[in-house]
Amino acid sequence: DHEDVVNVLFEVTCETDLGRITAICADISKISAHPIEAEVLFGLGTCFQIVSTRMDKSFRVFQLKLVNDAASVSKSYFKEKLEELMHI
Repeated sequence: DHEDVVNVLFEVTCETDLGRITAICADISKISAHPIEAEVLFGLGTCFQIVSTRMDKSFRVFQLKLVNDAASVSKSYFKEKLEELMHI
């Protein structure tokens, strides 16, 4: 019984200017089980920002944006979580 299971789709927006891309990524559409989908494999440690979420038919869609400054995002995230813990 999988009533609490939800299918998920990630839509990722990336900078296409080669001078600004800082993430390692590879187009794997040709070797994918679903070749009509634009599938990209991102390197370990790649950081994304959630832009929005929505339910679409039977799955949740997360719209993500590639973040070039992963250290800044991580620092902000941990600061926010520490503040939450301090107020428990």
